[in-house]
Amino acid sequence: MEHFRITNSRKIHLKLMTILLLCLGGVSHGAAPSSAVGKIDYVAGGYDDGSIAFSLDIPTNNPAGCNGTQLYFIKNSGTSSAQDALAVAMFAKSLGLRVYVAIRGDECIHPEGTDIPDGATFPVAQRIVVID
Repeated sequence: MEHFRITNSRKIHLKLMTILLLCLGGVSHGAAPSSAVGKIDYVAGGYDDGSIAFSLDIPTNNPAGCNGTQLYFIKNSGTSSAQDALAVAMFAKSLGLRVYVAIRGDECIHPEGTDIPDGATFPVAQRIVVID
């Protein structure tokens, strides 16, 4: 089986598409006083509330003091789609690219419709950006 090869021009095209997705679907509410930079280690969608979960290959930054620290969640809201963020996260994971994550310092989330124990809350990521 021949390996899929990505040329430099293809990488530039994919990065531009990622930026476009972020501009069209980026979360624009609230302050994000904290951030993290790393590679996507885990990514999951399919939550009843439309949120997505992901983790990085570095320890979780938890400025809001949430009690669950293994994952970040991006909420699905009326102004943006977590599915856009899911596409960015899966793109970055598939190519092993680093991402910048803006993290809300004032909010934790318990995703609906999950097998996560009641009362467990996780840091809310405001946006995710591919940086290399």
